[in-house]
Amino acid sequence: MDVRKIRTGDERELIDLFSSLDEETEFMLFEPGEREMSEADQAKYIKQLPDLKNVLLLVSESEGVMTGFLGATGEINRRNKHIVKLAMGIKKQFWGQGAGKLLLKNLEQWAETEGYHRIEMTVQESNIRAQKLYQACGYEVEGIKAHALLVAGEYINELYMAKLIGENQNSKTRPTG
Repeated sequence: MDVRKIRTGDERELIDLFSSLDEETEFMLFEPGEREMSEADQAKYIKQLPDLKNVLLLVSESEGVMTGFLGATGEINRRNKHIVKLAMGIKKQFWGQGAGKLLLKNLEQWAETEGYHRIEMTVQESNIRAQKLYQACGYEVEGIKAHALLVAGEYINELYMAKLIGENQNSKTRPTG
């Protein structure tokens, strides 16, 4: 399994990856067919990424096939500029093969280099597999966002999860749970 930054020429495969993820699991934010993106739009977005210091888009690959992604966006306001938020998805057939850990490791290296101190995300309460992955990588549950999503006619809770990185991880102001 390899991890790399997205690059020009990946547009079609990235669109196909997102479509597959939306079809095969209810853990993604988008429902099947809900993402509207053209190859031209994706190409324009990918082309501007090197100029955006607060955005990272990684993909995992196995034998040249895109298996997953991790998108991260850093906040820009002075009071929360130390925070980066992530979204991640791995194709089902590649679950448990290390892509998630590699994507998170690469994110953390980038985030620390860019001066971020906190990485956070939400994960569906029923997505035990993802929770275990995040916890194995040092992320902690910080709270519940009740009825955050409506999936297949049912309200779903999300968990807030986060990890502190870099210096001052054990600051006096860190909540104890």
